[in-house]
Amino acid sequence: MASAQPSHVDPAKDTSSIRTENDGVHDESHVIGRPPRSHWIYRSLHTGPYFDLTRPSNPYPPPCPPYSVTLTSIPTPLTSPPSTFTIDPDHTALVIIDMQNFFLSPALGRDPSGPGHMAMQTLLQGTIPACRRAGIRIIWLNWGVTEQDILEMPAATLKGFGGLEAFQRDEERKEQTDVEGESLKYTKPSRIYRGFGAPMGIVKLENGVEMDAGRLLMPDQWNSSLPPLLDKTYREGAKSRSKPDVWIHKNRMSGMWNPSTPASEFLRRDGIQTLLFSGVNTDQCVGGTLVDAYNMGWDCVLVKDACGTGTPSGKEVTEWNVGRSWGFVVESKAVESGVEGMMRAREVES
Repeated sequence: MASAQPSHVDPAKDTSSIRTENDGVHDESHVIGRPPRSHWIYRSLHTGPYFDLTRPSNPYPPPCPPYSVTLTSIPTPLTSPPSTFTIDPDHTALVIIDMQNFFLSPALGRDPSGPGHMAMQTLLQGTIPACRRAGIRIIWLNWGVTEQDILEMPAATLKGFGGLEAFQRDEERKEQTDVEGESLKYTKPSRIYRGFGAPMGIVKLENGVEMDAGRLLMPDQWNSSLPPLLDKTYREGAKSRSKPDVWIHKNRMSGMWNPSTPASEFLRRDGIQTLLFSGVNTDQCVGGTLVDAYNMGWDCVLVKDACGTGTPSGKEVTEWNVGRSWGFVVESKAVESGVEGMMRAREVES
């Protein structure tokens, strides 16, 4: 379970080093952090850095392959070779952020071949099936603001979602850049960015059907719902008897902006310690949630191709910061191959 506050550790008291031998290759194991809940095991191997994120009670032996998933990170500049790390699927969650019609639907001007849709395909074809196979909890963390949320919303957040539209002069509206980093003509953002809870009006779907888009990013509206393929996947997962998919609303760009958000409380209650991040946008709601989770003590992994953004250089900057400071960056295929390795180990054991 994650700690509500970051650990402040005196290395002289709380870090141990043990020299071990593994198949004839010597390595030195270090306990980083404070056991039993806020520590990793670090080993400098001949293949590169290795981190055990499973919270083992002893630095050695390494985690049991049939019950852990080992991933290889993507190297960022000045971090070579890539590191390898092991996670415990029973204490890991895939967090899918803001994959909602508002951010993805062509009916609202979103590019069906854009980065958000590319991330959706990666999730549907690789990341989600692999996580289900491994028994990793899947959390759908989405905008869903209430009337009370709107009353208490900070001015800066209101500004980003059209809260100032009613006060702007016509010449200020000729061309704007929406919060998702896409340049849109006035006719598009003025229709959809009118402030949280504002009626969005009628939209025409790709099949020609017209429907009410509902109130902006409030629960149970078409605009705040998942696109059809993701919705089907969520509903299937929600029926699971062992680890059903969970839908959690958020009312800020970050879904974990304080320790009492529904997401923060659920993760602690469910004993989750490692988070695999995906969704849109890489540098905004995904990145904001990841940084807050990192600061509160969760292990953070960015699944880079399961995320998307239209922000210029936003993807590269976020991945660089995650890889250098906040956690690990992987591709979906690393998750898939890690799960496949665990399942093969289980077959051998049985």
